Amino acid sequence: MDTQVKIKFYTFTAKKKKNGEIPIYVRITYNYNTTQLSTGLSTPLSHWNKKTMRFRGDSEESRVSNETLISIELRIRNAIHHLLKSGINVSVEKIKNEILKESETQRKVFECMNKYLDHVETLLNIDYSPKSLERYRYTHKRILEFILIKYKKSDFLIEELSNNFLYDFELYLKTSVGNSPKTIQKHIQRFSTMLRFCVDRGIINRFPFYNFQIKVPIKPIEYLTQDEINRIEQKEIIIPRLAIIRDIFVFCIYSGLSFNELKNLHQSNLKEINGRFWIDMIRQKTKRQYNVPLLPKCIEIIERYQNHTKRKNEGLLLPVPSNQKFNAYLKEIQDFCQIETRLTSHLGRRTFGSTILLQNNVNIHVISQLLGHSSTAITIKSYLGSDPQLMLDEFDKIKEIYPN
Repeated sequence: MDTQVKIKFYTFTAKKKKNGEIPIYVRITYNYNTTQLSTGLSTPLSHWNKKTMRFRGDSEESRVSNETLISIELRIRNAIHHLLKSGINVSVEKIKNEILKESETQRKVFECMNKYLDHVETLLNIDYSPKSLERYRYTHKRILEFILIKYKKSDFLIEELSNNFLYDFELYLKTSVGNSPKTIQKHIQRFSTMLRFCVDRGIINRFPFYNFQIKVPIKPIEYLTQDEINRIEQKEIIIPRLAIIRDIFVFCIYSGLSFNELKNLHQSNLKEINGRFWIDMIRQKTKRQYNVPLLPKCIEIIERYQNHTKRKNEGLLLPVPSNQKFNAYLKEIQDFCQIETRLTSHLGRRTFGSTILLQNNVNIHVISQLLGHSSTAITIKSYLGSDPQLMLDEFDKIKEIYPN
């Protein structure tokens, strides 16, 4: 048989990935006919030894990847042996089908994760932002590290996954990486999303994890009091760049928009309905329609910048700088106004939910809609327990009913 079959691993440069890595394929030659298959592995070209048909270096990742190539070669030879033993007339097509048939029942973790990453790349800047792709790639990297260190191999069969895999992954992220519970939760959420994507498309038969939860301590939400808001609004600021940042931050406090929504807020998002101005947009985070009326303070700030170059040249309602500059300038405003709470772009949104809405007894369903939450459960979990004064006010009502 060995005189009839030749197995060669090579880099398929025509399918170079966006991250610069090149897929490794295997070419099977039998009786002078050839076929090719993907190994599921990829590498920067400099890490591949064309002569030895192996990964360069003595790192754990290279060692495990080379063991995978050896395993693939063994599977090919076993497939040919099985066909010959069955008395079937062997051809490269039948060899390939035998390998693929085996692969159908042995889907692996990285095959599923890569399919989801390909899906995100295809819809980049349509349904997914570059930041989302970066986060999913980061989770992909962490899973790879974990499997290499814990199991001493380059991949893992889907059918072998269980909650124990996640318990061990959680322990690895806590002890070896030093991740917080929230970061660990995000990694596991993204990993689960990738696998559910494959279940929905029939790539794998079942979702392997059930009722697994990460306990994340609820962090009290920080927000500004009305006195602190007034202090920021009334502070005399003569530095133009800081005056602009103050206006944008105040707009955030009275609208609840996130930084990205502020930065991309366009004239086309401003609608007038029955004499009231509304924001009409798609939220970047949830991809849900977002329609909210604007308070007079926001209208006043929008009108203040009607002649700004950002409005004239790009149609943007506000001259929002980069997030880094915005937060740096907010730190200066924090010092000027003598406020202890660290001012950030997201603090304005939290203040809108807590001080502007919740403390003024706005219905929780309306608050949820104004914040663009996908459900009131998120709003209740995030905001309802954040204000001790609200609890005291409500409790005082009970005291009035039961004075004695």
